[in-house]
Amino acid sequence: MPEALIDVDDLQIGYGRRRRDGSSLVVRNVSFEIGEREVLALVGESGSGKTTVARAVAGLIKPWGGEMRFGSDGDEL
Repeated sequence: MPEALIDVDDLQIGYGRRRRDGSSLVVRNVSFEIGEREVLALVGESGSGKTTVARAVAGLIKPWGGEMRFGSDGDEL
């Protein structure tokens, strides 16, 4: 199986201040891989975090937790 071009594991993103109970998280436990010549569609209701995930993968916002790797070398995003 070819290596993933983008590998996201257990992504967690929030806005505002972090709370101990995790209530300020807007994205929890998101994981996916995108391989060469593959397309990924994020589907969900309005406000479910689709744009927030895309912004994190693009490097526009910093995730609170999880890992994102890019390319066959596994460079962190």
